Amino acid sequence: MKKSTKIWLIAAAALLAVGLALCVAALASVDFDFAKLGTEGAYETKTYAFDAERLASAEVISVSQDIRIVGSDEKAGTVEYPVGEKVGYEVSFSDGTLLVRHYDHRKWYEHIGLFFSFRDDAVVVYVPTDAVFALTCQSTSGSIELSGFAGGRLFAKSTSGSIRITDLAPAALEARSTSGSVEAARLRVVEGDTTLAAVSGSVRLEDAECAARLDMSSTSGGLRLTNVACGGAGLRSTSGSVRFTRLRCESLEAKSVSGSIDGVLTGSADDYRFTASSTSGSVAVPAGQNGGREVRLRTTSGSIDVRTEDGSR
Repeated sequence: MKKSTKIWLIAAAALLAVGLALCVAALASVDFDFAKLGTEGAYETKTYAFDAERLASAEVISVSQDIRIVGSDEKAGTVEYPVGEKVGYEVSFSDGTLLVRHYDHRKWYEHIGLFFSFRDDAVVVYVPTDAVFALTCQSTSGSIELSGFAGGRLFAKSTSGSIRITDLAPAALEARSTSGSVEAARLRVVEGDTTLAAVSGSVRLEDAECAARLDMSSTSGGLRLTNVACGGAGLRSTSGSVRFTRLRCESLEAKSVSGSIDGVLTGSADDYRFTASSTSGSVAVPAGQNGGREVRLRTTSGSIDVRTEDGSR
């Protein structure tokens, strides 16, 4: 090895050691509290009160914090939200509309660094358990949770966070996530359509009644349905599998490119008319073709294995 190369290696190692020492010293100066290295300033949780009886619509917009809309008769009519010196939320209530919107007053250079936030604060809105109102929730990287209230027409969208919906009876529901999962359980959609969609995350629905159409889709994640009743159902996945248990629907169309379709439909084979095809995968469906419920199943390279509760295949 050349002498000059050795010199450069020794210099690099020395600089690395100095850098590590400076990092340790900086962390020690703040008692290893990473939150103190953030650029958002000191945080506190504030509470905003609104007239829950007059609530007709709500819009909650977040960037990194989670959003939770919770049914609670004890705490109904309150919003809990984090506020820092430069980052926080503006909350208002007027003419029956609740608005919760994120703001960020940091300069552009204050966004540069390895640590932006180490807090697990969430925006929490408490509403009456029987509250019926239109709701829009949007988050960039935080998760969204809706639980324990009646609801009206609900829309939830997250870019990289997950969406979880439980114990609701909305008029209609649409939930979409780009890279997070979408999960719903103990759901009763009483009027409009139900749409659950993800790009790279999985989509799950359990113990649900959907009065109108149900659409579930994912590009690379799988679809799972358990004990679900609906009008018409559209299930679409590109590379993920489609699986259902105790699914009851007036019509069903399930598609997957490279994933399999596997499931159990309620009733007997005589209730359905099956059309199933796969380019390179195996196909097994009941022989019944005289029922009033149409079932269309299609995959490219995945297999199809669908049967009814009476054991027909």
